Formats: sequence, C-alpha cells, structure tokens
Amino acid sequence: MAEAKKQATGAVDKTARDAVAKAQADLAKAQANAVALTKRATEAEARIAKMEEAARAAEALAQAKTLVSGFGGATPEELSPLLLKLTAADQQIVAKLCTAGRDAVAKARLTEELGVGGRPVTGPLGELDSLAKEIAKADKLPYAQAYDRALAQRPDLYEASVRAPVAH
Repeated sequence: MAEAKKQATGAVDKTARDAVAKAQADLAKAQANAVALTKRATEAEARIAKMEEAARAAEALAQAKTLVSGFGGATPEELSPLLLKLTAADQQIVAKLCTAGRDAVAKARLTEELGVGGRPVTGPLGELDSLAKEIAKADKLPYAQAYDRALAQRPDLYEASVRAPVAH
C-alpha cells in the first residue's frame, strides 16, 4: 500500500508541477503581451500628441491670418508660434490689439486717394474742379483731360490759384 500511495503522490506531484509550469508559461506570455500593449499605447499617445500639436498649430495659423489681414506688421507664420506660447486670455488681448489697430488704420483712411472724402476745395481751384467735372460729364472724358480743358478755357482761375493760398 505504501507503494500505491507513493505512486499516487508522485502522480499528483507531476500534475501539480505540470500545472505550475503551464501557469508560469501563461504568465510569461501575459507579461510579454502587457509589455507590447504598453509600447503600443505609448506610441499611440505620442501620435495623438503630434496630431493635437498640429491641430493647435493650424488653429494658431488661422487665427494669425485673421489678426494680421489688412493690418501688416508681421506675417501669420511669424505670429502663430507666439500665439501658441500664450494663454487663452493673452491670446484674446493680442486679438483685441490687432483688431483695434486694424480698425484704426481703416478709420484713418490712409490708403484713400488724397482729397477723397475731405472737405471740398473752394476758391479758384474749386471753380476749376467744378468746371472740369462739368466738362468730363458733358464730353464723357476722364477727369484729367477735362481738367486740362478747364485750364485752357479759364487760365485766369489758374493764375488766381497761384497767387492765392488754397482755401479748404
């Protein structure tokens, strides 16, 4: 009986050893899979971070294009890296400054032709201007040609304008 007990115990020990060996092999596979999954997750996070950075850069460039359009001073490509470094509150301040500057330039009418939208010219030059406009309208001529004709018709107005200061 001792022999049978010894054989039974040996069989149980072998089964237990086989189960432990299988468990250890499964554990090693699971650890290898965990390492691989961790590596893939880290790579995915890096790709996501790059995509988010690219999206922020594109958004900053679009904002910079809006801020400098019609204003100048810096290109959108120069302004966008600066915007990326600023907090949202600071970005709003920069946007307000650029908008105020652009509005001031637009209201200043710096790009308009001289004399456009200002007070009418009076005195001899005003009379020449009125006459030139009448000639341009009647003869369907450009203003410059009509002004030349007005000077030819009324040289006295030109002489008077040279002698007198321009009145506005």
